[in-house]
Amino acid sequence: MLSFSSSVPIPAEIIGSLSIDGYPPFLDRMMQPPFDLFRTVHDSAERLLNALLSLGGGVLPTLLLLPEQLVRLPMVLFPFSVGVLPAICTRNSQTGSWEIPPESTRQNTNLMMSTILLTVAKQLQDESLAHTVLPGIEGTMKVSTSLITLLYYLALSLSPSPSTYNNLGILLCTLSSARPVRNIQGQKQLLDGPTLARLYYQAGLQLEPTHPHILTNLGSLLKDQGHVDEAIELYMKAVQRKPDFDIALTNLGNAIKDVGRSWDAIQYYRRAVALNPNLFEATCGLLNSLCSICDWRGRGAVPHELGVDDDGALVPPSESGTPGWITKMVDICMQQIALGYTIVGIINRSSDVDGWLQALQAVQGRPLREDEKARWRASLARYHSNEGRVMSGLNEVGFIIRFIDWVQPRLQRRWYLRLYGKTLRSEQPASPLEDLSAHFLRPVLPANLTIPPVPSVLPFHTFTYPLSARITRLIAHRNALRISYLGLSQAWLPKHVFRPPSPPFKGKLNIGYVSNDVNDHPLSHLMQSVFGLHDRNLFNVYLYTTSPWDGSDYRPRIANKVENFVDVSTWSAHAIAEHILAQNIHIRWCDYLVGCETSCPPSMSVMDLWRRGRRGEQDQARVAFDFDADPESSSEDWIYTEKLIYIPHSFMVTDHRQSFRKDENLTYEERLKIHPDQLWYEEERRRSRMRRALFPDIPQDTVIFANFSQVSPWQASYSAIFAVWLDILTKVPRSILWLLRFPSAGEEHLLRTARAWAGEDVASRVRFTSIAKKEDHVYRSRVADLFLDTIECNAHTIAADVLWTGTPILTCPKHAHKMCSRVAASMATATTFGDLMIVHSMEEYRERAIDLAQSVRYMAVHDTPGEVVYRGQGTLINLRRNIFLNRDNLPLFDTERWTRNLEKGLQEAWRRWVEGTQYEMSDDGCIWVHDDKPVSVITYA
Repeated sequence: MLSFSSSVPIPAEIIGSLSIDGYPPFLDRMMQPPFDLFRTVHDSAERLLNALLSLGGGVLPTLLLLPEQLVRLPMVLFPFSVGVLPAICTRNSQTGSWEIPPESTRQNTNLMMSTILLTVAKQLQDESLAHTVLPGIEGTMKVSTSLITLLYYLALSLSPSPSTYNNLGILLCTLSSARPVRNIQGQKQLLDGPTLARLYYQAGLQLEPTHPHILTNLGSLLKDQGHVDEAIELYMKAVQRKPDFDIALTNLGNAIKDVGRSWDAIQYYRRAVALNPNLFEATCGLLNSLCSICDWRGRGAVPHELGVDDDGALVPPSESGTPGWITKMVDICMQQIALGYTIVGIINRSSDVDGWLQALQAVQGRPLREDEKARWRASLARYHSNEGRVMSGLNEVGFIIRFIDWVQPRLQRRWYLRLYGKTLRSEQPASPLEDLSAHFLRPVLPANLTIPPVPSVLPFHTFTYPLSARITRLIAHRNALRISYLGLSQAWLPKHVFRPPSPPFKGKLNIGYVSNDVNDHPLSHLMQSVFGLHDRNLFNVYLYTTSPWDGSDYRPRIANKVENFVDVSTWSAHAIAEHILAQNIHIRWCDYLVGCETSCPPSMSVMDLWRRGRRGEQDQARVAFDFDADPESSSEDWIYTEKLIYIPHSFMVTDHRQSFRKDENLTYEERLKIHPDQLWYEEERRRSRMRRALFPDIPQDTVIFANFSQVSPWQASYSAIFAVWLDILTKVPRSILWLLRFPSAGEEHLLRTARAWAGEDVASRVRFTSIAKKEDHVYRSRVADLFLDTIECNAHTIAADVLWTGTPILTCPKHAHKMCSRVAASMATATTFGDLMIVHSMEEYRERAIDLAQSVRYMAVHDTPGEVVYRGQGTLINLRRNIFLNRDNLPLFDTERWTRNLEKGLQEAWRRWVEGTQYEMSDDGCIWVHDDKPVSVITYA
């Protein structure tokens, strides 16, 4: 059995422990039937247990068995009784052979024994018993997932049942172990927990094809693996079989929402919430889907924010807020964050404080200073106490994962120093002269550490939900912990940390971009020229795309600009990592966030606390990770744990100057030769024609406000800004609000809300158009007079589209801790005309929009026979003229300038990594890129 279940040799420790004095070697005995494995294990009890605990790091190693192997397990354990439990067999006194009881006796006994094993397994799954030392067993065997899995195996082998298959599948999904095995046909497979769980779910469905729990859990497994359509089919079957199954209803809603049909998911979420109001996933999914179609009824409000009651009426801001879906979501986040503080004892059981300090010294490659020891002792001591964990933010699983992530790059750099010293570049191709991998072993996760839980609210959803800086930070952090855990659990990881790259040959850094969005996606729209604009004297560019081609022309266009374009959409993570290593990629060590001062205020970075020397805040944020901040800190004063590369002007890159010139059909050089007055007159003619074509039923001097952002879960706070827009329409009677059907299901709710909040006249001036192709969308953006930005989450790519056509935007960087609420302000600043487009309160937003609209005057000018051009005047028109005429020279649209500034940041990041100042903070933490190139902008009065 052992040799067939694994394609790797039996560990020497096990072979040695099973060898008995006076008998042939274990492997020889095993190959001579009949072999009594049960008796051999019994006779070797303590030796075998100690060998197993040594292999498992203090717990039993995880055993991965295929379902068909469980069928044979009783025969392997009890070969002399033909797989029947020996206790119910009798030995014939004359022949000495075992006599088997009747089938009914065997089944009843197997069922009883299976029930006992399952009862013990379920008792041991109690979190309070995790890692507890089992009484009555010699040695120090602890409760572990691997032990519980073994009990399930034995129970299932004795008495198969759908519920046991289901429960074992759930347990297997949590396992990070993976190993090559051979199935019953001798075929080699790589098994991990989820893959094995799928086999057990399928085996359970063979016994009961409509078992609702198995259908639901198999659906969730398939959904996680990207098979959403199959998951939906399974969820549907589960709900048909058990209509009151709240979890199946919620999972069905989630899957339907994930394929872009949020409006269809609402009915399932509502049913789930009605059945179980405390089911977090259902509540968050319902809020998310309702927001996606702008149905704000029952939304409520957090303190000091505008709300919506159950009937859809506006609720004024108040000190206490208004109960509703949004307040439930905030409460859920708080509860789920607190769950991370309930896992206790892992650090204490892993090692004592002196053991942790020895590990730190090994990482640093030097003795710790006394002040370092004191700081680490104080930090670790907190985890040896069970008091005040929630208040103190003590997340043990997070600490361990962060510690490993903290250790690995430092070991990689020490490896680099051993090979090359502080060498920034090499004039000859360099390759390691010796293998030092044994000196830089990778730290491993403690045995049977469970996967970190994550909140129901996704990081993207924090963009617009009214969450504090700390909760926003922790939602992202908890998801990052899970990703790190999954990465650190991969069976293919080498025992050592990944080797460092060799020094750049002749100073040329190898940049490795990895993206899932090299298709018709905003990232490709904005970045497509960057890859080709990189200075090939300083950089080699590699681009790895992890998604299949969608057939659009973006990927071929980008691939033609990159000398090393690699489609890895069908590769394993192992293969991708190996390729990156083989190509000697340098810019993969860079633990920086690219931002700018407007989008990421320095005050929101924990690095700023260090710079300013605020010791109280500093110690709380830092804990003991030297200069790496602890996201679990109770501080609400910062959001970014990363060091930042501050790009001048704006962090946002654009490609419009290269990609969208067909409106004028002029190259950059041709445009310079034409007088600005002529360029502007041609633009006003284009605007007049497009306005007539798009809105033929409105007077040409109507002020057109617009917003083209997707009405989606990302705009969960859309209701508050929509109320402001309606007020602006009321104050500017000769105006319309132009929105997109994005999605179309939101249109009816917006119009209903407009009628309820502002009356029929205003609602009639809310106009919708369908989504256009990218190029048409950009060019028709010039029709709008003023783009009214959303506040909680600004327009990103759309703001660039609008500004390229000269259309001004109005934005308010509401939150210092939310980059997404500051993006448009960053882009407006990079036009050099940001003063008129950026406000700092909602009242100022309302008044600025009204003032700019009231400044507009259109005058009809007869041009060619039968055509009238409406020429504009006023503050808003003049702002448009300046943006449009200067667009080729604005930093926002200077892609080459942006690329050069990024390159400066990357080169500095490489220097800091090699010299170690990235970790020592001797370079002030963040990287501030300076742009000495002048900005040539002409202000037209």
